[in-house]
Amino acid sequence: MVLCSLLATACEKANTWPDVSEGFCLVSDDGVVLNHKDIEYYDFSTHMIYLKDHISFTEDILESGVNAVYAEGEKIYDLAMMNPWDSYMPSGPLLWNWSYYGDFVVLIDLLHPGSPEDAADPREDIRVAKALLRYEQFHHGLACEIVEIRRVEAGHLELELELRNEDVYPYLYPDPEKMGSALYHYFTNGLSLRNAEDVYYYHEMVPEVPDPKGEWNPDWLSVIGSGANVRLTSDYPHFNEVPPGEYTAWFRFPGENYHLTRDDLVQEQGRIWMGYLNLEKTLTID
Repeated sequence: MVLCSLLATACEKANTWPDVSEGFCLVSDDGVVLNHKDIEYYDFSTHMIYLKDHISFTEDILESGVNAVYAEGEKIYDLAMMNPWDSYMPSGPLLWNWSYYGDFVVLIDLLHPGSPEDAADPREDIRVAKALLRYEQFHHGLACEIVEIRRVEAGHLELELELRNEDVYPYLYPDPEKMGSALYHYFTNGLSLRNAEDVYYYHEMVPEVPDPKGEWNPDWLSVIGSGANVRLTSDYPHFNEVPPGEYTAWFRFPGENYHLTRDDLVQEQGRIWMGYLNLEKTLTID
């Protein structure tokens, strides 16, 4: 009787699970946790899934024990579930066991054992993109690259970025000119450099804490239209003195991630872009 009851329960669950062959899915040992019916869209630049309002990241996804990504019925990659305070950090895609971005977003993050160039990014698999395109849920998001690092004088560098909107949406992004460098660097670690001898160089800027803390400000944001590009400059008047030579530069370009709600996302000028982009470039500083 117990065995029959268990089998009946299992069959009942199986009959209610969405079909894993349908588009993009997050899957646990017990079945499909999220599929195309739960997704508003997927930002491929940040690998953030924007959920429809009937599903919660905390209640429906975290509690399920998600462990894999599927596309059109095929397993694409495994997912780890991590706490920020865990002593062991795996290599590869993962979900953090907390909701930094709000309950309406799922971030599929990525950790590498070394530098990002050491391994391919399984999240970029073309099969994932095709599965999302099937239900018109794929969005390019924003792209950004390091254009140039200029030496103004000893211990004073300027970083120039190019931001591109490869999506159909106009997006709102944090603008360093509107925010000021100190406030902007509350949201990013800023520029760092490494030479061929593995010597690192950093800026010495002291970040400014937002006031009031816990609120975002629409005056921080600028709009970038669909298909447009803009140049952004960050000034580092207090940087470690950098000898002329070749360097690998890193910069994390931040979105507006500060205490947003679902209702905040769509503004009159466009959609607020969330997440971050890790930028890397090898270049020569004269």
